[in-house]
Amino acid sequence: LWAAACAGLAIGIGLYEVAVLGEIMVFIILNVLHRLDFRMRKSARVVEAYVELNRKTPLGDFIRHARRNGIEPRDIQIENENVMTNNSVAFIVTLRAKDKRKRNEILELIQQIEGVSFVEGL
Repeated sequence: LWAAACAGLAIGIGLYEVAVLGEIMVFIILNVLHRLDFRMRKSARVVEAYVELNRKTPLGDFIRHARRNGIEPRDIQIENENVMTNNSVAFIVTLRAKDKRKRNEILELIQQIEGVSFVEGL
């Protein structure tokens, strides 16, 4: 938003070259940062995920199984409206791997835990 406003001001006072150069720089920077962000998220040890457990699976069992697989669940958020939808318990959890793993590996390990019916990375 600020970049567009600055380009508009530059064009308004007749500095067309400065406006075009500035917008090209903004475009390049945003593309580079987007790629860098993607690479960092792909190999991050911390993943935030939406998880649904079968109604019969206690949350404590999920936590114990995750810890056995080298993943530490943190910041579990259960919201009242999500608590028993479709015979499952839904929550958002921050997962931290003890060793360096790819994001997809962490989500696959969580999906393989007994009682987990759905996992989605956020």
